[in-house]
Amino acid sequence: MRSGRRKSAKPTPIYFGAGRSLSFTKPAANAGAFDAFVSDPANPVPYRPRPIQPTYPGADWPKWLVQDQRFVDHRPDVLTWETESLTSDVRVAGDVVAHFYASTTGTDADWVVKLIDVQPEDAVSNIPAEGDEPARKVNMGGFELMISNEVYRARFLHGFDKPQALKPNQVVEYNVDLHTADHVFQKGHKIMVQIQSTWFPIIDRNPQKFVPAFLRPRQTTTQLRPSVCITPQRIHRALFCRSRQPSRGAGYVESSYQRKPSRCSLAASRRRTSVASRS
Repeated sequence: MRSGRRKSAKPTPIYFGAGRSLSFTKPAANAGAFDAFVSDPANPVPYRPRPIQPTYPGADWPKWLVQDQRFVDHRPDVLTWETESLTSDVRVAGDVVAHFYASTTGTDADWVVKLIDVQPEDAVSNIPAEGDEPARKVNMGGFELMISNEVYRARFLHGFDKPQALKPNQVVEYNVDLHTADHVFQKGHKIMVQIQSTWFPIIDRNPQKFVPAFLRPRQTTTQLRPSVCITPQRIHRALFCRSRQPSRGAGYVESSYQRKPSRCSLAASRRRTSVASRS
């Protein structure tokens, strides 16, 4: 994807804004702005709708990456930002990176970031006939399709060979690689970003209290289950900080994208969110 990037594409930030909004317009500086949520490892965010069937055999496992994400959209421990309905197609073609500042009251944390395509409420999908099944129409209104995702374990901020505890309430800069994508957000759709701190059971639960290792051989049952911390997490939307990254403003997702000639007007619609950003 790096070598196949379209010549007309360019790295473009899309920013977290007030009211849980996303926009290509950099927000005004507000040093105290943040969104917050409380993460409880004892009540983790599931990675697919419950009840979660066994992986093998299981009908849901092969398709979980394209399942509707609305089943977690309104959980208080999932922060959600989205644009208004797009007025033109937006094509993402290349690397996608989430750059944000975050703090936690604990000493360890996971940051799960998801880029999502939200279909309009009147969306309908035409399913062609196959075998004995006739052609049919399926209501796709409001469907939330995950395009990219990744998990960042904060203990490895300084390297996988150097796990370190976080300092409670200290604001830290994160760059989460969401890999590459080649996707068109169509006119009338919305672009959404979600951030959370658990994604169970596909990602083991972080106790949010730093321990040298979650599991080690020959540990007792008590040691295998370290005490957990229920921690408030903050995503800072307008934080002035020195950074090795270009000063584009904290709290944004960047990608290479193509846009059709008509202007893409993006504004804020309300949703839950919590992550830090910079100006």
